[in-house]
Amino acid sequence: MRFLVVDDEPDLRMILQINLERWGHDVVLAASAAEAYDVLRAADVDAMLLDVSMPGESGLQLLGRLQADGLMPSEVALLSAALLSDGPGAVPTGVRHLAKPFGVDELEALIEEMAGP
Repeated sequence: MRFLVVDDEPDLRMILQINLERWGHDVVLAASAAEAYDVLRAADVDAMLLDVSMPGESGLQLLGRLQADGLMPSEVALLSAALLSDGPGAVPTGVRHLAKPFGVDELEALIEEMAGP
């Protein structure tokens, strides 16, 4: 499975990349919502791990743009230290959430869910 990891923190991008590759997945990295949008326009990506709080366009804003443009990967998980609202217009249906900080076991369980059987 090919994952796009979107986070403005280089250390977290590296940790996610190392673990995803160790579990047998291909990884593409983006440091911002703008980079992620460009990747999704140009590359085939199955799943995305997306930071919510980034400078410039937030992860939630990017999700809205991806939905409007038909570029949403089939599997998406938001990474956030903040509680996310379940109200209208908040997180799209079917998008998972992994609360920061998280452990490797929590990450692995999420990736297994996203990758399916």
